[in-house]
Amino acid sequence: MSTGSSLVKNFYIPLYLFVLLFLSCQKQEPASPIIMSVYPEDVTTIGDSGSLLEFHITTQVENELERITIDQKDNLNGLSTLLDSNLTGKSLDLIYFYKIPSVPDLSIVELVFTAFSGNEQLAISRKVKIYNELQLLSESTGHVLYSALSGNTSGFNLNLRQAILVDYYDNEYIDFADMSVDSIHGNALSNSWYSPAECKFVRFQGFNYPEATNEMLQDSYNYGIKENIIQNISPNDIIIIGRGDIAKAVIYIVNVLDNDTTLNDRYFLNIKL
Repeated sequence: MSTGSSLVKNFYIPLYLFVLLFLSCQKQEPASPIIMSVYPEDVTTIGDSGSLLEFHITTQVENELERITIDQKDNLNGLSTLLDSNLTGKSLDLIYFYKIPSVPDLSIVELVFTAFSGNEQLAISRKVKIYNELQLLSESTGHVLYSALSGNTSGFNLNLRQAILVDYYDNEYIDFADMSVDSIHGNALSNSWYSPAECKFVRFQGFNYPEATNEMLQDSYNYGIKENIIQNISPNDIIIIGRGDIAKAVIYIVNVLDNDTTLNDRYFLNIKL
């Protein structure tokens, strides 16, 4: 028994030494010369236009921290540098207050934080999704919507911002349309709209159309009386249209023409969305 134990022991000692030697010969990956963290850690942060976001940046380097930059990238303004500071020492603890710019609603801005040490640099990216509730709505003018009996463009698609032929589109693409019916209205214009896409209408004469914002539009739609059909449409009417709980646009009726025949019966309107 003692002889067997001795043989086993003698077998494992060289193997053990071999493993240690193998491990000691492995090339160790050098530690990163720059360590940096940016808080909040979320890749994407949500904020309102004009408000301040607080970013906490900490950096440590092996040799000398020479410089730190903060760059902003977005589709509207391109690339711009918010901060470019020369430094000394081996560490940095910085709180940076970022003012969210005024850009179109739901825009995404990318911030890039970069630390420099000798020939080394490290960059960390954060994105900000911006809500711009106070931004004025964009207006398009001079739209014409014809009677459903005219054979012309009697429906409207808000995404396209143009009148469309009802027979050429599925209902979901027709946000509103004239509902003149020959057997009911004869040669007269119905002065009524319905929504094949199941949008709702809110008549809101007190709405501040010239200074309309996203927030005003949504609030007015929320608190207004929603109807499936809007009737008695007249010049200077203001009509808010939405789908489900979301307001889509506000429509200003410039004029309504009801001629002797249906061919040229039409509404003139401006739209903000």
